[in-house]
Amino acid sequence: MIWHLLAAFSAGLAAAGIALILRKLSRGKLPKWFVPAFAGAGMLAYQINMDYGWYGHKLEKLPSESVVVSSEAPGKIWRPWTYIFPMTSAFTVLDSKTLNTRVIENQRIAEFALYRFEKHYTDRVANNHFVLNCDTRELLPVSDKGALEVDKKQLLLQSDRLLSQACL
Repeated sequence: MIWHLLAAFSAGLAAAGIALILRKLSRGKLPKWFVPAFAGAGMLAYQINMDYGWYGHKLEKLPSESVVVSSEAPGKIWRPWTYIFPMTSAFTVLDSKTLNTRVIENQRIAEFALYRFEKHYTDRVANNHFVLNCDTRELLPVSDKGALEVDKKQLLLQSDRLLSQACL
């Protein structure tokens, strides 16, 4: 977070420097408020770039075997423009290297790891292991001890991207 603060401050200083040069070139015809307004616009531009570029930046860093199975771009009341211009703030990735599909008692079962990325002041990454019954579309998380957590069972929709990627 300190690096983002320093980067925003640097963007503001750079924009203020550009405004000072423009004010000098205009021989003082530009108003004095132009410099702090340019500084504020520079910091705002940096923040907008960071917010809207986060998702693409994270996708570039993922290994090639990663598959995005869901993403979230909810509107925020304190950021009303996100209702018009959605900003991805979380996404889930299937690690296809961990994907293991087999048949048990005539049921096709897929085991895999999912990684969930969330944008906060510091990025949050959570990984969990799951077991998916491809025939019944039941998704069960696996506990840290390796036991299936039946009470947290989910039923996936037929159109769910996770189902189509895990049960090829």
